[in-house]
Amino acid sequence: MNLATNLPDLDEGPARIRPAGFVRYQVLGMFSILAAITYLDRICMSQAAGPISAELGLDKRQMGWVFSAFTLGYLIFEVPTGWLGDRIGPRRVLTRVVLWWSAFTAVTGLVMGLKSLLLVRFCFGGGEAGAFPNIARALTRWFPTEQRGRAQGTIWTTARIGAAVSLPLTQWMLSLVGWKMTFVIYGLVGLVWAGVFRVWYRDEPADHPDISDEERNWIASWQKEQGTAEADPAGGASWRAILTNPSVLGLCGATACSAFAWYFFATWMPTYLKEARGMTPNSVANLSALPFLAGVLGCALGGWMSDSLVAMMGGTRYARRAVGFIGATMAGVCFLLSLQVKSPIPTVLLMALAGFFNDLPASSLWAAIMDLGERDAGRVAGVVNTASGIGAFLSPILFGELIQLGWGWGIPLTITGIVFLAGGLCWLFVDPSRAISRPGDGFEGIA
Repeated sequence: MNLATNLPDLDEGPARIRPAGFVRYQVLGMFSILAAITYLDRICMSQAAGPISAELGLDKRQMGWVFSAFTLGYLIFEVPTGWLGDRIGPRRVLTRVVLWWSAFTAVTGLVMGLKSLLLVRFCFGGGEAGAFPNIARALTRWFPTEQRGRAQGTIWTTARIGAAVSLPLTQWMLSLVGWKMTFVIYGLVGLVWAGVFRVWYRDEPADHPDISDEERNWIASWQKEQGTAEADPAGGASWRAILTNPSVLGLCGATACSAFAWYFFATWMPTYLKEARGMTPNSVANLSALPFLAGVLGCALGGWMSDSLVAMMGGTRYARRAVGFIGATMAGVCFLLSLQVKSPIPTVLLMALAGFFNDLPASSLWAAIMDLGERDAGRVAGVVNTASGIGAFLSPILFGELIQLGWGWGIPLTITGIVFLAGGLCWLFVDPSRAISRPGDGFEGIA
């Protein structure tokens, strides 16, 4: 039985017959849980910053470096772990990196001063660097092009749920067991996931013991059609082809801007609401979660929009680009408007709306990485997410330095809104319609 339709290439708009079997959705669920854990672990620091600073005697400048120590480790290890996933497979890499970062999450509760905290956060970031490039690499083996926007939408929806839950949950745990034990408990969650994943997951769908013949044959059919049937870890695109590809560079710019701006929510927003807006700790925990909750909706809607536009426009070229440009531009507009409002609640609501629009392109960005990279998706994701790490690294430091120097909140917040807008312009250079490794591919600018 031929489970794939004999229709033209995806860019001409075919619809696939989906088989019986659901192991691919279980795989997606497993990665979605991991995405939630990554953001649960990394966002909790923003809520715990107050008691940690008080106990260790840290000022704003020092706390800015603590936030950025994570992203420094993250950006340094993005490309190596993405490349390693292409070479030896996501199963082995993800097991190792989740064990690594979970251990350092737990060890955070044992730090005694600034130096040890910086070292632990750097090592924690180095571990988390392997997560999303290897998730993207793995999903290229389980989902065809026209389903990748929704697959990534699911991943990023649960990631934002993890971020949103982290703030009030961390505040509750801080009051219950203190900040040290909170990090220990969070570390244990990742250790459990890694054990289950190692036993259950397989890099190649054909090797999974639970997959049906129908689902296995269906996956093999579109892998062959899209030229990804055989992974060649020693081959694929050259590093030069990846690093000079205009679409990859466009994605790098877009995600660097997005991460720079978004990391205000992930690091300094609770402090801003407390010190500049005079809110109580419980109000801060709840309201700081709103941009992440709005991001849940943005990621979910963005994944659906991305794949729907692929079908409507007959390909990925304009579909992924449109979602990215609109989302980033509207995020900048909403964020800058929030700075003109004096009442704290409308300010937070506008910032939440900025969070919604910022996350609208997340699925398109990662689907574009998968479209461009295919069997090289790990390396492409590593390069793009390294750019994201650079933006995320600079943002907390800028805020900490300017505030410590007495410049206040207005200037760094205005810079953040402008950076959102710059990310929208970067999307105009993205064309994910052909994989980098396919011969004869070119780039036709922003037409």
